[in-house]
Amino acid sequence: MKILKRRIISLVLAVMLVSVLAPSFFISASAGDTIITGYGTSKAKIYENDTVNITVYLKSLSLKSGADVAKASDIDITRRVDSFYGGGEPVVSVTSANGSLLTYKIVFPAVSYRGVGDTFSFIVTYNENASESETLELAASECVPSSETTAAETTAAETTAAETMPPWETTTRESITEPEKPTKEQAAPLVAITRSAFPKEIKPGMEFNLNVIIKNTGSPYTISTGAVSFEPSEGLELNENSSSKSISDIRANSSKTVTVKLRAVKSVENSSQSVNVSFRYYYQSGEGAVMDTSSEKIIIPIAVSDSKTTTESAAKATPNIIVSKYDYGGKPIAAGSSFNLELSFRNTSKSLKVENLVMSVETGEGLSIASSSNTYYYDSIAAGKSESRGIKMNVTANALSGGSVVDISFRYEYVDNGTRGSGSSNERLYVPVYLPDRFIITAPDTIYAVANEELSLSLPYVNKSKGAVNNVEAELIFDEADGFCEFPKMNLGNFEPGKSGTIDLFITPNTAETMTVTVLVSYETESGELKKVSVPLTFTPDEGMMDDPGFMEPDFPTDIGESSGKLKFIIIAAVVIAAIVVFIVLRRRKKKKSKIEISSDFDWNMPQPAETAGNSSDRNETKT
Repeated sequence: MKILKRRIISLVLAVMLVSVLAPSFFISASAGDTIITGYGTSKAKIYENDTVNITVYLKSLSLKSGADVAKASDIDITRRVDSFYGGGEPVVSVTSANGSLLTYKIVFPAVSYRGVGDTFSFIVTYNENASESETLELAASECVPSSETTAAETTAAETTAAETMPPWETTTRESITEPEKPTKEQAAPLVAITRSAFPKEIKPGMEFNLNVIIKNTGSPYTISTGAVSFEPSEGLELNENSSSKSISDIRANSSKTVTVKLRAVKSVENSSQSVNVSFRYYYQSGEGAVMDTSSEKIIIPIAVSDSKTTTESAAKATPNIIVSKYDYGGKPIAAGSSFNLELSFRNTSKSLKVENLVMSVETGEGLSIASSSNTYYYDSIAAGKSESRGIKMNVTANALSGGSVVDISFRYEYVDNGTRGSGSSNERLYVPVYLPDRFIITAPDTIYAVANEELSLSLPYVNKSKGAVNNVEAELIFDEADGFCEFPKMNLGNFEPGKSGTIDLFITPNTAETMTVTVLVSYETESGELKKVSVPLTFTPDEGMMDDPGFMEPDFPTDIGESSGKLKFIIIAAVVIAAIVVFIVLRRRKKKKSKIEISSDFDWNMPQPAETAGNSSDRNETKT
């Protein structure tokens, strides 16, 4: 009985613990009503600059299919600045049945990895209601940061990744802090803001579309997460629900068009109206996400009637001078060269001429006016008429790649109903500038090859450009029947200005016949332009080591039975002779050693033999 009571108490405590912990678990899964239930990538490993498709699976904990969200177009997706850039328009597909909680998936096509971090972030908005927007992000474990990759990993075969289902992730709506402005050496993207031509004349009370063109004129950076805001002048009204619009990524030397609906007020009197366009964007530099802002004043000409009002003394619309056309040659200008800037500017008034017009030209960094002043004078320009001016300009040798600025200002006077007035206007133009490509690759002077032996093809290179060449790749193209190459493609990285060395590729020819291979080198300039250099090589390998058919091995007797006895006798005789010689040598050495010992024991005080003999005779004589 006691055991049963203990089990019941344990069960009750377990139920209470689960009831307490379960809500906290689900609350921590997501900060909003929408949660990420899984994601998938088209590659198992994602390296720097790899392009992949990312599929994200989501679920709303409050909205229902059909009642709250009727179709996929009711869900708006906006990308944020993260570890990926670029990509096409996201594709949304609703996967839940009507009446059930909303589940759907989003396919983000062709996004590229920056090589830093692993976050993928976006904003979800339901039914175009900003209050129902949620910021979501996930950590893509397939990302391999550039600091961890090796040359072998970069060239490894890519495989398709199975979709993974990670735990629910908590997302927050953190505001993006404004980082420091980029330094001069970073060459931040220069943004040009212009408009397209109007298909017909705009009259008071007329509704029309303004197509604003935003172009990333240079720099290798991609503009991300842009927001465009519009502020029309008094004679124009914004015919939109919001005064700002978002814009997707803009790659280097690319542009995007944003369309805004406007209406000219019926009582407009000034023929020159304008819209102030402000573009706030982010780009990813070597130091992380950097925010910048570009703004421009777009002139909108209005066809105001010139008929007299009931009051003859009523003032006419103030004339404006605008640059109607400019031309720099249509192609980017190389640093260290010169070009002609052709300008056409027009008096927008249909009834008043302008007098004492002074045009001033100010150049930005990297440009200068050649052999003339920066100020030009015109006595007058009739109503609705235009003038032209050609200005020769130089691009300095140390100019940065990107867009250089030319600011043009006009000051003038006009007379309206006997009263002299003055006016002014300003225009900003952009001239694209690039650093000439002087990356030089040469073929080797001589190629010595031997069939069936590995050959090293070394191509000298030198980067004489003033900028770096990036993402250099070398590929050996050949007929596989002629030879073998273990690594036909190599990623060589970035080459700084002034760097030199050799590009080394290895191949083993199969035969001694003439062989032709091609070394294809591809790289990106500082302006982001992809270039390819092809170097063909032809050589004839020498023959490898082969058996000489003229060489004959000496004949050895096959029957050595008869001579074996003689051979044994010779060997025995040689041994005996050697033993005798050794014996004689040792004996002589022993005798010599004995003589030396006797000499060393000789007593020098002993009488000599002659003296002894003499003494003996004396003794004999005495006896006689």
